Amino acid sequence: ALDAIVAGDSFLILGGIFHPGQFVNHFTSLFISIAPLIVLPISLRCMYLGSRAAGYYVIAFGCFFLGSSTHAARDLGWLPQNFATENGPYWGSAAEMILLSLGLASRIKQKLEEQIAVSTLASQVAHDIRSPLAALDSVIKDVLQLPEEKRIIVRSAVSRIHDIANDLIGKNRELTAAAGNPEGA
Repeated sequence: ALDAIVAGDSFLILGGIFHPGQFVNHFTSLFISIAPLIVLPISLRCMYLGSRAAGYYVIAFGCFFLGSSTHAARDLGWLPQNFATENGPYWGSAAEMILLSLGLASRIKQKLEEQIAVSTLASQVAHDIRSPLAALDSVIKDVLQLPEEKRIIVRSAVSRIHDIANDLIGKNRELTAAAGNPEGA
């Protein structure tokens, strides 16, 4: 169904370039009337699956399609010419842009919240790892009774855990700085 939308859009672009006129206008009007029947159910499904941005998309394109459909219905002779049918696409497009901007802002906020959650988790894990590491560091010096090869394995494991903790703290600082919160660094 979405491939049909893309094909229809392509046809409109090519038709507008090579054969501008009444045929393209009528096809555009018909296309604008049919496209919502495909696009809006898909958007509603995404919204049902939990996409907050899809809700803005549904309302935004609903406004655009409603405004454009009144204009298309006028072109097809289904509605009379009046202020609403003449300016419907403009009002619908203006509402669409405002709502899509709100949807984008919502998506950006959601991503930032996810980054902050990951950053907080990384910071907590790094903190939780460092405490037992300090104990292991102090004990590792006193395990002379272990064979050298086992002490090397223990030192290597402790060193690797140190590296993991330091890496988590470094990534936390990067995420915090990227989010514009230098206090968390």
